[in-house]
Amino acid sequence: MANESPPAASSKPPATGLRKKSRTWIWIFGALFLLGSLAVLINYGYNLQQQLTPAELQAARQRWDQHGPANYDLRVQIRRHSPAPGDPAVIDNYSLQIRDGKVTNAVMNDAVLERRYWDEFDMPGLFDSIDEFLRRDRKPGQPQTFLKGTFDRRDGRLLKFIRRVRGSTERLEIVVVLEKR
Repeated sequence: MANESPPAASSKPPATGLRKKSRTWIWIFGALFLLGSLAVLINYGYNLQQQLTPAELQAARQRWDQHGPANYDLRVQIRRHSPAPGDPAVIDNYSLQIRDGKVTNAVMNDAVLERRYWDEFDMPGLFDSIDEFLRRDRKPGQPQTFLKGTFDRRDGRLLKFIRRVRGSTERLEIVVVLEKR
């Protein structure tokens, strides 16, 4: 037995049944969280950038006062969604004739519109309505509202306006088509 050699030393440590856990999943979920947060922030910033401001409305009104035509026909479509869930949208179509800056004829849904409402739907009347929404929606205690207005770059006329109350189905959309005469 003296000739027996000792057992060869193994270079591997003895197996204990435990192996080192991978922490790759932490990096993957961290990256997903970061990318998801970035997507939300980009969307939020984009929506804030689109918000109509009183200064933008005032600039459009000034362009209209300086460069707007005195004679034009106006077609206005107003789509209203009620704050009550399930109520259908109401769509009203207005056709107005404006000559020398005054409404001479107005029709709503193929019926003559009462004269007392005429000035609400010409271009200055639409500007006034939007201005009222801006003032009312900025008051303390009002629900958060998204307002977006698109105006012609040359003469300032309203092309489209959207008002959406957050957390409800209430929505107003005004689309305007103007034909110079």
